[in-house]
Amino acid sequence: MFKQGVETRTLRKLVGDECHHTVYKAEVVGLALVAQLMASENLIKQAIIGADNQVAIQALEHLKGTPGQHLVDQLHKRMEEIHNRHGHEGIKGKKRADKEAKKAARGNTSPDDQLPIGLRGRIKTSRSVARQNHFTRIKTDASKQFENSPRYPRLHDIDLSTPSSRFRKSTECLPHEQAALLIQLRTSHIPFRKYLHRIGKTNSPMCQTCTSQRETTHHFLMTCPAYPAARRQMEKRIGRSVRSMKILLTNPKVFPHLSRYISSTCRFNHIITSPSEPEP
Repeated sequence: MFKQGVETRTLRKLVGDECHHTVYKAEVVGLALVAQLMASENLIKQAIIGADNQVAIQALEHLKGTPGQHLVDQLHKRMEEIHNRHGHEGIKGKKRADKEAKKAARGNTSPDDQLPIGLRGRIKTSRSVARQNHFTRIKTDASKQFENSPRYPRLHDIDLSTPSSRFRKSTECLPHEQAALLIQLRTSHIPFRKYLHRIGKTNSPMCQTCTSQRETTHHFLMTCPAYPAARRQMEKRIGRSVRSMKILLTNPKVFPHLSRYISSTCRFNHIITSPSEPEP
C-alpha cells in the first residue's frame, strides 16, 4: 500500500504449489489482501487497485459458482464500498508488489493475525486443479505401463505418438470394421499366418499366397508378389508414401487408399467391407 507515493504497509500470503492451486486463485487472494490493507485504514477518499489478471478482475463482476468462489465471496464482502479501477503498466508500486509476491512464493507469509480471516492457515486445494492433476497422473501411469509392455516397441516404431489420443481421433470417421483392421495391422494381432502360427492355429507361418516368406503385416503391405497390381494402383494415388509402413498406418489421408488396397487383395473379405471411393 502506498500513500501519496510512500509505501506504508505490505501483506503476503503463500497460497501453495501449482499442484493444488491456480494462478487465478492466487490473484484473488492478492486482491483480498489489498482489501484487508484498505479496510485497516480509518479514512480512504480515493483508492486505485492495480491488478493484471483479467480473469480475476472479471470474477468480481459475477456471483455464479466458479473454482475458488468462496474466496471471491470473501473479497466481495471486504470491498462492498470500494471502487475498483484495474490496470497494470503505470500503476505506482507495481515493482514493489511483484517483489512482495516473490517473497510470498518463497513462503514468507505475513502473520495470520494481519490477514483476512478466510486466508488464515492453509488455503483449500482447488477442486479443478486436483481433478486435472488426478487425470494427469492416470495418463502418466498408463503411459509407463504401456512402455513396459511387449507391444510398445512395435507400435512405437510405427507411431512415435503412441500412446495418445491421436490415432483414435484420426480413425473416428472410419467404418468400425476398417478402424478395427487398421488397429490389428498396427499391432500385428491379425490373422496372418505368422501370428496364427505363434498362437498355435496353423502349422506354418509361411504366406499361403506366395509360399516364399512368412506372412506378416510388412509382407502383406510391402513385398508379397501376389498383389503387385493392387500395390501399383495405390502407388498411383499416394505416390512414394506406398513404400512407408509408418505413413500407411498413421496418416489419415492415406487410410482410404489403404482400405481400397486391402479390399482389392480380397485377403480380409470376411472382416472388412468395400470402402467408398476416396476423395481425390
